[in-house]
Amino acid sequence: MKLVKFSIVKEGYIITIATLANFLSINLKDIETIKEVSNSNICSIYIRLKRKDSICPYCHNDHLELKEWKKRTLKHALFMSKTTFFYLLVPRYKCKSCGKTFLQSQDYSPKRSRLSHETIYLILKELQKYNQTFISVAKLFHLSSTTIQNVFDTYINPPRGTFPLVMSID
Repeated sequence: MKLVKFSIVKEGYIITIATLANFLSINLKDIETIKEVSNSNICSIYIRLKRKDSICPYCHNDHLELKEWKKRTLKHALFMSKTTFFYLLVPRYKCKSCGKTFLQSQDYSPKRSRLSHETIYLILKELQKYNQTFISVAKLFHLSSTTIQNVFDTYINPPRGTFPLVMSID
């Protein structure tokens, strides 16, 4: 499949492979194949990443073998009118020296998160508006209100007010 000719036409916009790679913070050269499947309310984009030369993060050895291709699921706020899933096929390696397995290094989302960096940024930007609640932002991004609260708690740490040394109550 030629990546240069790939494009999706949604909501009046043409989205090219370069735009998708930019949204996910993936280098265009790291993408091997891409495919889009869509229905009325869900857009699924399948991306297979190329294998990179890696080293074991545990023993720092470069004698690795490919164990399998692991599917990572990411929710992304690419289209606000429908839920967008990115399914990334990422190589999983096994170290021949220590026997441990690990995924190829990634920059497209925080560790152990199913939300892309861009989606987290847009959620926090939307929460800055004074009239937005967790539930309204959750509906906008097709997520649960608990997920929105977890994003807020993870990335926002407001300073706590202090109580006076003496408090009088009448």
